[in-house]
Amino acid sequence: MGASNASVQVAEGDIRIDGRRADEMEPADRNIVAVFQNYALCLHMTARGDIAYGLKNRGAPKDAIARNGAEAAAMLQIEAFLDRKPSQLSGGQRQRVAMGLCIVRDPSIFLFDEPLSNLDAKLRTRMRLEIRTPQRRLGVSAIHVARDQVEAMTPADRIVVPNGGEVDRIGAPAEVHARPASTFVAGFTDAPATNLIDGVLEGGALRTGDVSMALTLGAP
Repeated sequence: MGASNASVQVAEGDIRIDGRRADEMEPADRNIVAVFQNYALCLHMTARGDIAYGLKNRGAPKDAIARNGAEAAAMLQIEAFLDRKPSQLSGGQRQRVAMGLCIVRDPSIFLFDEPLSNLDAKLRTRMRLEIRTPQRRLGVSAIHVARDQVEAMTPADRIVVPNGGEVDRIGAPAEVHARPASTFVAGFTDAPATNLIDGVLEGGALRTGDVSMALTLGAP
């Protein structure tokens, strides 16, 4: 979305946040927060200062800043390193601080833009599930953009698989994997791997080369 509501152009349908059309709202009123892959932390601030920064900019009272910051830190289990700067934190700790910045804002929507891509493989595996904890506790919707199919499917309630600017499939991860609707989606949801076989469907049987296999087709 653009810098002002005048620059938002919805080609089709409505984008609504808490029942209001997003293109009729100023950006500051949409109450959307984002966690990016580079975490966007202030290098000269401590984790405590980073978490409080957004609320200070909004003119929140000091007691509210302290209370919300403490609640976010407890939820994310980062109390022990609130006085450390980003350079003193691990990748997983920086990610949690970035989430703390968002949580204190009491958002309507979380946007996660490949937030795990800068983590090592072992930490990424653990954080795939942990990233859901604050979002579920707060009861807030989250849109998580990921290129890795495991990262996309592990924490998701529903996934959207785009292809060339069009949506190929929407559904729960298990449904999308079981009934991918296209070879592109089948190739994306290949964990566990999907077998793709070229053949012709004839009278309830799949013929591929000299082999014919009877099929029982379920509902799409």
